[in-house]
Amino acid sequence: MSKAATVYDVADRAGVSIATVSRVLRSPDAVRPATRERVLDAVTALGYVPSGSARGLAERRTGVLGLYFPGFDAADEAPALDALSAETAPPFTVVHGDADDGDHATMLFLDEVLRGAELEAWKQGFVLMVGVGRDDPDRSIVRDMAGRVDGLMVLASSVPDDVLAGLARRIPVVVLSGPPRGDDYDHVLVGNAEAMAELT
Repeated sequence: MSKAATVYDVADRAGVSIATVSRVLRSPDAVRPATRERVLDAVTALGYVPSGSARGLAERRTGVLGLYFPGFDAADEAPALDALSAETAPPFTVVHGDADDGDHATMLFLDEVLRGAELEAWKQGFVLMVGVGRDDPDRSIVRDMAGRVDGLMVLASSVPDDVLAGLARRIPVVVLSGPPRGDDYDHVLVGNAEAMAELT
């Protein structure tokens, strides 16, 4: 594997300053077309990829949002919904297919959350990092994610309150599909009652 090209290599090849290279990559319309084309040709020729971590240090932001949940297969392990109270019900719904065909079709609320979070992150100019906390009793995955993102969404009850409180001191935290419990986080709730009224 050859050595990765740096911003200095791009600047040298294009005959411009590293500030101009950065400007072309961040605000291309702010650079004269001829200069912009030289820089972009150098980027392509060298296979240059900007360093996200370096940009994050300079801008004090990562451009990444985190979504942490217990995993899609957690739905298969959930107890029957009728055995749960409203307080302990999982934040997803499990729907089984026709037992005769042996097909185990599962419609996941988690899937909708994932799709919606990715789409909204993209609209706002962010990339979505997804963390699955399977076999993560000390919550090292979510702690690691928190150090790499500008904000974190967690599914209700997937992270203990004391861990969430610690993370929220560093970055914004949003709890999905769980009612506030006297905490200071933002919450996104599902309007089930309103939806059912509208449906009927």
